[in-house]
Amino acid sequence: MRIKHIDGLRAYSVIAVVLFHALPEIFPNAYIGVDYFLVISGYVISKKYIFTEHEFNFLNFWKRRIIRLYPQLIACILLCIPFALFMMSPDLLENFFQSCVATLLAANNILLSLTSGYWGSANELKPLYTTWSLALEEQFYLLLSILLFCFDIKKRKNLLLLLGAILFITSIFFCLNNGFLLGKSNYLLLPSRFWEFAIGIIAAWISEKEYKLPNYTSTISLVIIIFFTFENFTITQNAPSVLFFVPLVCVALICIDSSLNKIQQLLSLKPVVYIGLASYSIYLYHQPLLAFVRLSSYEKLDQNISIFIIFFSILIGTIMYELVEKKGNLFLRLFNKFSENFRAIALLIFSLFLASLSFWAVLGKGWFKSRFPHLLINGEIPLGFLGGKKYTDIPYKFLNKEFKVNDKEIKILFIGDSKIRDLMNAFILIEGELNTNFDLSYIDSYDHKNNLHKKIAFNSQLVFTQMAHERMTHLPVNKVILVETRKNFINNINPIFFKKDIDKRINFRAKDSEIKKDLFKINENGQLILSDIQPFLDEKGFKKITDNKGNLISFDGIHLSGSGVRILGNSLKQNIFLIEKIRRLEKKNINL
Repeated sequence: MRIKHIDGLRAYSVIAVVLFHALPEIFPNAYIGVDYFLVISGYVISKKYIFTEHEFNFLNFWKRRIIRLYPQLIACILLCIPFALFMMSPDLLENFFQSCVATLLAANNILLSLTSGYWGSANELKPLYTTWSLALEEQFYLLLSILLFCFDIKKRKNLLLLLGAILFITSIFFCLNNGFLLGKSNYLLLPSRFWEFAIGIIAAWISEKEYKLPNYTSTISLVIIIFFTFENFTITQNAPSVLFFVPLVCVALICIDSSLNKIQQLLSLKPVVYIGLASYSIYLYHQPLLAFVRLSSYEKLDQNISIFIIFFSILIGTIMYELVEKKGNLFLRLFNKFSENFRAIALLIFSLFLASLSFWAVLGKGWFKSRFPHLLINGEIPLGFLGGKKYTDIPYKFLNKEFKVNDKEIKILFIGDSKIRDLMNAFILIEGELNTNFDLSYIDSYDHKNNLHKKIAFNSQLVFTQMAHERMTHLPVNKVILVETRKNFINNINPIFFKKDIDKRINFRAKDSEIKKDLFKINENGQLILSDIQPFLDEKGFKKITDNKGNLISFDGIHLSGSGVRILGNSLKQNIFLIEKIRRLEKKNINL
């Protein structure tokens, strides 16, 4: 039997997640709604399968999971595909079909951990981005179902509680150590999430004891749950934070408290319960709606549009719930005529078929040549596109590389993030054109306590370092060039891919402007500063998105493509100050 106030908690959780994805600046911590879902899942699955006297059937469990989840999931993917084909740039389309495969295989959290991570800005353009948490749940259910299959009823409760305690402690360790070995994938992967499911499992165990909680428990718990949705003192990149232990326990307390309490009755109101019943559909469809609207605009969405999408997402989610999930609808009446085995196998076969088609689309590399022939350079895909980060990340081959001893090459160190790697690519490009030789090294994050970093910096002859990262004040001023942090070219470059007219691409300008100045300048402290956005500004300071032939200078609006690196390289070659500095270093090395 369904517990109505738990559906009410689901309603609150899904609304929180939608608010975070639509209005992240206003609701920066509403992503905790996902954490609430995990506690609820741990509680419900435990009540149904752990703390029961019924035998566990592994195959029946997974047949029901597939029948419950996959019809709506498949419908969502099928509805997204035509929009993706007509609205996505090649890189985004390639990633979309990767997400289709990963989502159908319950592995989208793993794909995200290998690509952009959870907090990457490009994620807001990914329609299936939020299916990472569905994958997380299915991976937990797989582990749990294996354990349930291995233990009989008598041993099940005690052994699972013991294993649960071990996993709980291990998982807390991962969170306390910022992911431990997982690093930036901490938020996405199961080892850092066991403790949240475990809170739900422990709550289910406590509910079996039928303890009576104080009357004010649920009221205080709901206030804390709401507070943590709106508070802004946790660092998102460190999530899941152990600070969330407090609101997650509160979710568990509301789950186990009496349904006769006022808070439970509030959460059991028909409209709230209905949103909870439709929460899976709302969760699935809100991100595609946001992503495709964002894909159509160069700039960030207007707040009013975002608010409209919030309500529209709830509407679409409830419609799809009525059409696909709600008991007694036409689809289920027809679908349920077949046996459970047939339905599960049919869904699996269709899912594998859809995953195979998506994999073929991945191999097609976004069908760049057939969809965007107007962007080809000499009939080939421009350098930097299709996995453009691989081009941006070429300098990683110089990561922490020591300089050669007693060598005539100019020793240049670069310190910073992906945008400094764009600059490094420009130096790689112009090295031969300047008829000189560079010995390059790259440090992504300089550590003053790292002896290797100190040695590389000491042996360098020239250091380009991002002002926002490391100013290297311990080195001679004439050795260090500070690089201003380059702002993104545009919020979303996707629409310009579809401009076939070369003149329209060439004349297009990003909305915001920059101050026009020299490529290099000396500040009041005698420190040399490089502004590498200057080669891409027009006479009024507005950012160009293409070169004078209509070739895109960026593949994502953030990093430089091959054409962008060419422009930056040409600007560096033509700068008298830089060339004189390089020639002086050449002479110095020759005289050594």
